[in-house]
Amino acid sequence: MTVSVIVPVYNAEDYLDECVQSVIDQTFTDWELILVDDGSADGSGAICDGYANSNAKIHVIHQENAGVSRARNAGLDAARGEYIAFLDSDDCYTPDFLEAMVATIQGADLCVCGYWVERENASDAVIYSQLPEGEISRNDLSRLLLAAGTCSAVWNKLFRRGILEAHGLRMQPGLAIGEDRDFLLRALAHAEAIRHLPRPLYHYRIVAGSATNALHSDGAERIPAAVERDRARFLALGLPPEEVERGCEDLLVKALHSEMWALAENPDPRALGPLQAFLRSQAMRSYRRRPLRELRRRFPGKLPLLVHLCAKAGWARAMRAVIKALRR
Repeated sequence: MTVSVIVPVYNAEDYLDECVQSVIDQTFTDWELILVDDGSADGSGAICDGYANSNAKIHVIHQENAGVSRARNAGLDAARGEYIAFLDSDDCYTPDFLEAMVATIQGADLCVCGYWVERENASDAVIYSQLPEGEISRNDLSRLLLAAGTCSAVWNKLFRRGILEAHGLRMQPGLAIGEDRDFLLRALAHAEAIRHLPRPLYHYRIVAGSATNALHSDGAERIPAAVERDRARFLALGLPPEEVERGCEDLLVKALHSEMWALAENPDPRALGPLQAFLRSQAMRSYRRRPLRELRRRFPGKLPLLVHLCAKAGWARAMRAVIKALRR
């Protein structure tokens, strides 16, 4: 078995057929698909069983709802492939994803590709154009992950299972923020060779209410701890402290942007207090002190978008809090 594809499934019946079919239609055929039904309350579990009953290469694990990290870990424990690929249940692969990634990773421990971002009315290609095609260094990828706005998800990667098993690498349950980046940085610490394929081979769909875009009422409270965890991992990878400090500040801004986006999609009174506290926190002190003009140059479009999203959701109070905190 060459590749084990792991799909955590939770209430994904609207997109699951397209997701699974994108694996069945791969030009590379030596794969197994592990669907982990994480206690879905809709018809997702039955859809998974239907595919498993009709295709011997598809396996299903049913478990009580435990979150995406534990679902992926269940898939990792069951995997038999030489390589591991992840796929979210509302996303899909291009037909040559596995063929291109397997061809590129030969002799390496990790392979990274570009991806498409699918929104309701648009589709944008995201390509790691800063890096050359072929072999890249650990520091190259570390710097890319440190950059605000750069995807640190596990789904556009191919991992050699040997390094995951040799070092007992699994997703860390209980991390509401940054679980993918945490896993990726731990894997990166043990990756001796890394390959890069700029071509977009993965379709990432932005779905309101998905695990990625869901609002946690205490999400803003968890951001500083998540960034501190990332800071320690980036320093352990050998990046210069000054570069890590600057990058972690950018990660704070990205996290703030994500919280505000989720707030606009799902207004929740419980989230306002933690968000205001986060904006006023010591972690944001350096950010708050920078002139608004400099912030707009450094993060083009993000600050106006934050305010716009607050206004769109009718959160005048939140909008005033953001503006006030940023100008302190």
